[in-house]
Amino acid sequence: MKRSFTIILLSLILLFTFLFPVRADRQALLFGDTDRDGSITEKDAAGILKAAIGLESFSDGTLDHALRDVDFDGRITFADARLVLRAARLPDAEPMGKAHVHEWKDWKTVAVPTCTEDGEQQRVCKKDRHHVSVRALPAGHTAKKQKDGTYLCKVCGNSFYDPACEQAVFALDHTPAEMTGSEQTVCTDAFKKHRTVSAQVAFIEDALVTKTFAYGTAVRGGSRMVDDDTKYRVASLSKLVTDMAFMALEDRELVFDQADISGYFGYTCRNPYYPDTVITPRQIMTHTASFDTNGSFTLYDGMLARSAPYLWIDPGSDYLYSNLGIGVLSCLCERVSGKSLTTIAQEYLFQPLGIDAAFYASGLEDTSNLAALYGEDGGFSVGDMLSWHEYPLGTGMNLAMGNLTISAKDYAKLLCMLMNGGKAPDGRQVLSEQSAAKMMRSYFRTEKFGVGYGVQLQTNVLDGKTVLVHTGSSYGMYAAFVFDPAEKTGAVVLTSGGIRSEDVETEIYDVCLEIIRGLWPGAEVVKADAPSK
Repeated sequence: MKRSFTIILLSLILLFTFLFPVRADRQALLFGDTDRDGSITEKDAAGILKAAIGLESFSDGTLDHALRDVDFDGRITFADARLVLRAARLPDAEPMGKAHVHEWKDWKTVAVPTCTEDGEQQRVCKKDRHHVSVRALPAGHTAKKQKDGTYLCKVCGNSFYDPACEQAVFALDHTPAEMTGSEQTVCTDAFKKHRTVSAQVAFIEDALVTKTFAYGTAVRGGSRMVDDDTKYRVASLSKLVTDMAFMALEDRELVFDQADISGYFGYTCRNPYYPDTVITPRQIMTHTASFDTNGSFTLYDGMLARSAPYLWIDPGSDYLYSNLGIGVLSCLCERVSGKSLTTIAQEYLFQPLGIDAAFYASGLEDTSNLAALYGEDGGFSVGDMLSWHEYPLGTGMNLAMGNLTISAKDYAKLLCMLMNGGKAPDGRQVLSEQSAAKMMRSYFRTEKFGVGYGVQLQTNVLDGKTVLVHTGSSYGMYAAFVFDPAEKTGAVVLTSGGIRSEDVETEIYDVCLEIIRGLWPGAEVVKADAPSK
């Protein structure tokens, strides 16, 4: 069977060479895409012929005299190909793969880009006018949102209702504005009262970052002021992004949020106290997987079959916030994808959204603008943060639970993407619409809130609205985000050191809650007294 297929395939090559003169550059097309062992498999040759000739099928006539000296070992070698070409009365194939070097004429615009359609440029090779190179001129016009909800192109004046539709691909001009004087006062008063060293605020309207505010110096007593691009280690706000990384892999069908995690680690992963209960990524992301709150920073083979990581709780039956669990999730992501957590996030989340962030500070594009952290239990200097590194793939757990380094403005872009059905402002799908919706859904209910993937659904923060919340604290960092998916509004607050005080009802740090309520339209402004120190 293999011998007859090879005969037919070589015959087709010969037939093609009779019908169409084969030049050196065409030979390169036919035989250049080979396996590393220097031979062309039957599959390679069939694919190359299909691409070269553009036909779905061929006549099956054979030319036995051309194939007389060809070896039939199931593979077509370069020597075999030369014999076929020689039998076809063509020049020997020694120059194979040595096509002429193109000498291109200047680019010519053949289609001018508009707001809704890409343009096109072409250039022709001086040696052979049949060789044409083409490149797109992206639409890329800049649109500004109007009060009536439409978008007006600042380049050509055209107006569009939905700039993210499939036909309209241009960049939104949504550079955040400075907050008004009264808004800045709300922030400054709160930061002063809570003795905050530095802070950032980003406010979201209509799923766009519209306002920002920066306060203080990056290093206590220093002269470098914090700005919108200063990066903070955001503590437990990292967990939402770890969950997003998992969902990006689910979109690529590498993982499934309701699967047994045993299949991803290669051995049976069970809480020994409840050996019949399956543990799933959904349980991990909702903190119901029965993992202990904290644990080892390094995952080793067999660890998830032992009692040390677990509490005496049936998986899926109760909520217990777990740093350890999110670390396990990140190891799962790395083992399945063969990529580090930072790489997964950068490829699938940060780059499409234009974000400079990493799960360790030395992985940032710009490492020159970091804020140090100051807390009563210690802190982190800029040098400390730059000394951190990644663990071997699938073993390190501490980066995922609290080590994301990012600005408030860029973190807010991630929330905007969720609220916009998983889309970036330019319309590109970052997470699938299904994944974005799954992350914001409540899967478990505690006494105070519902639990989603990396978020809590609370109604006691903003006048009864159902908003999604998460807080973060460690080594002086007190941070929080709140957003309303229905109204596509939200706020992110990051601080680098101050007085720890927390609203008992909402479990949100007072400094963050005051600012969020002070900026939110119509929300009550809480004037909590600063605690004594």
